[in-house]
Amino acid sequence: TSGSISERFVPATAIGGPRGLLITNLDGGTKTIPNAVTVVSTGSVTVSPTAIGAGAVSAPLTIFGTGLNASSNVTFGRGATSPVLTTDIVAGQVTAGADGTSLTVLVTVSPTTPVDTYTMTITSPDSLLVSTSGTFAVTSGPAITSVGRSAANAGTSAVQYGQNSSAQTLYLSGSNFKTANAGATLPVVSVIDGAGNAVTGVTVSGVSVASGGGSLTATVGVGTSSTTGSYAVQVVNPDRGSVTFANAFEVTARPTITGITDNTNFGAGAESKTVTLSGTNFSPQATVRFTRTGDTTGSQVTQNYAISSVVNTRLAVNITIAATAITGTRSIVVTNPDGGSATLAGAFTVNTPPAISSITPSALGANRSYVVTLRGSNFQSNLVEVKVGTGAGYASTLNMAIDSTVGPPTLVNNTTVTFGIRTDAGAAVGYRTITLTNADGGMASIPFYVNAALGFTEVSPKTVGLGATEYTVTVTGQGFSTTGLMPQVRFLNETTFAADPLLAVDDNKTVMNEDGTVLSVKLTVASTATLGTRALQIDLQNGTPLIVKRSSLDCAKTTAGVGTPTPTPTADCFVFSVVAGPSVTAVSPRVRRQGAVDAPFPTVLGEISVNPRAAFT
Repeated sequence: TSGSISERFVPATAIGGPRGLLITNLDGGTKTIPNAVTVVSTGSVTVSPTAIGAGAVSAPLTIFGTGLNASSNVTFGRGATSPVLTTDIVAGQVTAGADGTSLTVLVTVSPTTPVDTYTMTITSPDSLLVSTSGTFAVTSGPAITSVGRSAANAGTSAVQYGQNSSAQTLYLSGSNFKTANAGATLPVVSVIDGAGNAVTGVTVSGVSVASGGGSLTATVGVGTSSTTGSYAVQVVNPDRGSVTFANAFEVTARPTITGITDNTNFGAGAESKTVTLSGTNFSPQATVRFTRTGDTTGSQVTQNYAISSVVNTRLAVNITIAATAITGTRSIVVTNPDGGSATLAGAFTVNTPPAISSITPSALGANRSYVVTLRGSNFQSNLVEVKVGTGAGYASTLNMAIDSTVGPPTLVNNTTVTFGIRTDAGAAVGYRTITLTNADGGMASIPFYVNAALGFTEVSPKTVGLGATEYTVTVTGQGFSTTGLMPQVRFLNETTFAADPLLAVDDNKTVMNEDGTVLSVKLTVASTATLGTRALQIDLQNGTPLIVKRSSLDCAKTTAGVGTPTPTPTADCFVFSVVAGPSVTAVSPRVRRQGAVDAPFPTVLGEISVNPRAAFT
């Protein structure tokens, strides 16, 4: 009497197409309605992707077939045949394609879902039951067992990352970290809050999965806007399997720099200088960089050793500035071990260093002392020091020192400095460095050479006659050479050790061989000079002269100073004497006529010399 009837079952084997409806009452009355219903042929159903990882949350699963409707109900059963209904897999939002050939379901898979093959059942809103032949697999989800910055320090405690940090490493150890498409598709790593949302300001990139999937690394950055606190790390594999590790990632407060409390500038070349910073949240293990445009690593200003931080609001760093550092302002960057950093722009200046263009003299013999002159530029009025050092390829021992008793370091002007220097008797031959340091720590160096100790071997000839003019005398020994300074040879009175003015050496004509072992001088002896021996003095013009004398007791050599000769007996006795010149009593004959050929040379009565002098017409 209701005027309605219903048919609830259509066999799965029914052929699709229109159907007429035949109604037969119990009394035999009938009614036929042509094309009253249509049987829809669903055909086979396929699923993409064919696998979803355990732990997947709202992973899209698309079903392809016919007659699919967004109002359909999707359930899952474990097994390919005779599937057993499971609640480990739950379908969420369902979206159908416009032509009814596809259905996308957001699927959530419990992390504990067994790895197996699963079958879907779709119930359409018209209650027509459709069983799919398409299946998909649930695969193992990822697992995290420890976190850290590297495998060496991985553990279960949260890893700290400071605000304003970048390029920090996150290391995860566990299992089933997967890639896809021949490694082209990587897991997605996120830092999430308690609501499952990505933490503001935290970025994760550069994910790399180790062979076997037992660990992965990622590069993280934390912005200044990130809120401090503890957060979870989530890993989602390409198959949407996921895992979340709670309290794995902690955002810490970044440091701040408010100023420099002492030195805001140093010169290029400065060594072991301290800069003290004020601010907040400084770590004793912080690193400090002094950066400029084109040098973001601060390579020209280096931190020497660990920072001394009295409290987290004060930080002192010891630095060295490269001698070649570009002058100008630098920004100071403080980075804590957790990566948190702060920058104080343009707060530090590298000053122009001193430059040394010349040193006079540039060499000195052993056992010498002399006042040396440096010339250059940027010498500061508050000059700190001049020192001697060694260098690569230089003599390994100094045996040389700045000697204030010879001459204290003195700033003549900003281009000239003088100082005294002394070499020991045993100073090794070779280079040393002379380094000048300004008050701001800026330094400059120049090589200085130590010659062989000044010594005497022989003089030749050992006699010179009265009246000799520019007579060549050769002195042999060692250590005569200097750079730019020609040694001076003098002949001394053996009693007073004063230079004999009647034995004159023309210094402009003195010649020295290349290795500094032979001197050739031009000696002129006045006819009124006293006969007898003379001492010999060799003066390098850069220290105490060498005096060689003839003792009244024996022949000796000495390297002692003027007036204090110490005889040392030697086998090759040194004797240099002034002897009488030639004397002429008569010349005969006294006249030769013009045109004389092969006339006998006049006989000279008396001593004969190579160059006799007599009146002759």
